Amino acid sequence: MKQKVWVARMIFLDVLETLEQYFDVVVNRDDRLLTRDELIARAADKNGALTSGDRIDAAVLAAALRLKGAANMALGYNHFDMDAFNRAGVLGINTRDVLGAMRAC
Repeated sequence: MKQKVWVARMIFLDVLETLEQYFDVVVNRDDRLLTRDELIARAADKNGALTSGDRIDAAVLAAALRLKGAANMALGYNHFDMDAFNRAGVLGINTRDVLGAMRAC
C-alpha cells in the first residue's frame, strides 16, 4: 500500500506523475488556499504534504497523526509553526532554490 501525500496546489504534471509512481497522491485541483477546516480534513490521513501558503500549526498537526513531513513550495518557513513541527516530530522543509528554478522556466 502506498503512503498518502497531499499536494496543496497544482504543480507541473511531470512532477505530479513522478509522485504518483511512489505515493497515493491527493491534489487540490481547485488550486486555492483551503479554509482551516478543509486543511485539517485534508491532512488528517496523509503521510506527507507539499504545501504552498497553507498555515501548518499545532492544530493541523494534532489532526494529522500520520504526517511525517511537509514541504513548503516557497522560500522560508513562515507558514510552518516550526516549534509545533518539532514537538510533533514532523519534518518541515522548504523547496531548495525555488527562485532559480523559476528563472529557468
